[in-house]
This record gives sequence, structure tokens and C-alpha cells, in this order.
Amino acid sequence: MKKAIAHSGTFDVENYGDLLFPLVAQKRLPDFHHEHLSPFGGGPVWDDCVESRRLEELLDQPISGVLVGGGNILHPNPSSLALYQEKGVHVHGYADLWIGAALSASPDVPVVWNAPGVPRQIKPEFQDLVRAAVERTNYLSVRDEVCRSIVHNVSPKADIAVVPDSAWDLPTLWSADELDAEFANVVGGGENRVVPHVAIHVNDRYARDVTDTELAGVIDQLSAALDARPILVGIGPCHDDDAYTVRIAEEM
Repeated sequence: MKKAIAHSGTFDVENYGDLLFPLVAQKRLPDFHHEHLSPFGGGPVWDDCVESRRLEELLDQPISGVLVGGGNILHPNPSSLALYQEKGVHVHGYADLWIGAALSASPDVPVVWNAPGVPRQIKPEFQDLVRAAVERTNYLSVRDEVCRSIVHNVSPKADIAVVPDSAWDLPTLWSADELDAEFANVVGGGENRVVPHVAIHVNDRYARDVTDTELAGVIDQLSAALDARPILVGIGPCHDDDAYTVRIAEEM
């Protein structure tokens, strides 16, 4: 029987980037059985994703390692995601992914951070708990220097690496032929396949200083300058990216 890894992240929400991490981890670590841990858990969000479980479901399981992340998940704050609020896990869900997972693991089980993000400064009331989780973790890595400085504010002596997000391993998951076939399904055949295309992710959380019409105009101008047909991609339906994509498309 394969040794088991508890791999934590938000693998139970409709967000493309977060849902990639289990696939990359399984590709990178094929000799292990992977138990994916999420705030609420459940069946695969999309057909080609993984199922996940809550922390309490794994506490009595024999685990050989804990892998935290990736994703922008290193914070102990309540979540504003509608799903987590609906399921009653919004208060502790994110903390379970790294603080709970680290502190509940047996002392002989290695805990590793897989370059997660730290979205904001740690509030004083959480710092002792966060420091304990940091000190319990055997290998610490984050996605950028800002994240490292935030952790160092809580635990100055921690040895923290800055490494690329493991989503850069995306090309290993599917072959060029597989991607070409899926692209043909999306855009259709004939001329649609041969004209240049440009994929654009639109996100209203990062476009608050422009109107829908203004952003649509910018994309129109970009597409004209590139002589390319735009494909708008809403990668995070859990953040209403899909609805925002439709709004922008209607203005183009």
C-alpha cells in the first residue's frame, strides 16, 4: 500500500488555479496516495478534478506527510466565500488548511509548504498560533518576497524559501495534442482554428477603477492591435468571474 500524503488547499471551490494543485501534486508525487484536504470537502468540483475531505475526517488516518498549498491560503481569517459561509466552515476553514494540519500531525510526520501565498499581515491575536505552526513546519516556501516578509514579521528566524508557484508545471499535465483538440472544441473548426487568439482573464476585484465599458474598450483595442480574436476566461466562478466575463463581453 502506498504511503499517504495529506494535501491541503481550497480544492472544493470553482477556481481553476486552486483545482490545478492536486493534479500537479499527483503528477509530481506518483508513489504516494493523496488525501486532499479542504475547508468543506466533497466530490470533484469539475469532472476532471479531485474529491477532498475536511481536516476532522483525516485526524485518525495514518499520514506520512503534510503538503500545504499552493494557493493564496496562508491566513487564519474568516472567509467571505458564499459556499464556506453556507456550510459553516468560513471561520476556521482556512486556518485548518495549514495551522490545523500542521499542529494535528504526529511529531514524526514532515510538514511542507508548497509555495502558498500569504494575502495579508497576520493580526496580533493570531500570531502565537501562527508562530507555532511555522515552527512545526519542516520546510517553508512561499510564492514571493512579500509573503516571506509577512511570515518573518511573525517568526523572524524562520528559514523560508521563495520558489515558483507549482502551477508552472501545468505543461506536464496535458500534451500539446490534447490541448489542440480541446481548443478546437472551444473555438470550432475552419477559420476559427487558424486565426490568432488571445486569452484574457477578467476579474472585477482587480478592475475596480474602470467601468465595464472602459475595460471592454481596452480589450477591443488590444485585440485590434494584436489582430487576434479575444477569448474571455472566467477562471474563478466562486468569485463570480464567470458573471463578470459575460458583462464585459456584452460591452465589447
